[in-house]
Amino acid sequence: MGIVMGGFLLAFLNAICSAVTYGFFLGYMGLDSHVLSSITELMKLPHVLVLPFGILTDCCPIQGTHRKSYFVASWCLAGSALFALALRPLPAPFYCQNEDGSYNFMVPPCNPSIHTEKNWYVFWMFFLTAGIQLGIVAGEGLLLEYSQREPVECRGHIKAEMTMVSIGGALAASLVVGIFMNSKPYLGTFDWGFSFSGLMAFCFVLDDAQRQKKASGSSLVRATFVIGIPAICLIYGIIVLLLTSQEETACLKWIGGHGC
Repeated sequence: MGIVMGGFLLAFLNAICSAVTYGFFLGYMGLDSHVLSSITELMKLPHVLVLPFGILTDCCPIQGTHRKSYFVASWCLAGSALFALALRPLPAPFYCQNEDGSYNFMVPPCNPSIHTEKNWYVFWMFFLTAGIQLGIVAGEGLLLEYSQREPVECRGHIKAEMTMVSIGGALAASLVVGIFMNSKPYLGTFDWGFSFSGLMAFCFVLDDAQRQKKASGSSLVRATFVIGIPAICLIYGIIVLLLTSQEETACLKWIGGHGC
């Protein structure tokens, strides 16, 4: 059960890192498009560390384990980055805002100094991505070990099921960002939603629950918490998609409409 929840959350966090760059860096921080492109490519750099991480988990066991200890360590690294991102107060957005929360692009920026703070956020996002990649490498190693124990006639079932779990985690992340980070300060249309710090705090709670679960053993409460929250978001996202597709319900305020 632990590797299933771990795979789901790693895919969830990995997709979160990719999804928030547009609304936060381009919208809230008002960075130029070429700067955003550089940040996006920099965020992909930890993906090339898969081979070094694999060698590390193979050759340098921690307390006699090659995979599980690094799996826990990855949650600690990711949790540290999420905690730092959640704890730092957000500066005022780059652009001036109208009364409804949307940006007024026709006047000079109200907070141009926010550009000097981008490196701090990029560093911790990079650190978060590196922790996620370490967890993915360790998890894939564990998955390979478990797959080798399967009977030959059904070998590959675990890998196929974990692939579906990972896709589910990425889908849940897309829905969470699409719904809760779709407010006007992040170039969305909703009047409500998470702030960037709020989203990082939400992810930190999930990360901490998974880290404690891996460190202390199985827990039905933690399992329900870790899987239940993204599942609720998934259900809510499907409901929103269905309601917004119908003209008579698309005006509901709680799904981003102007009111019926």
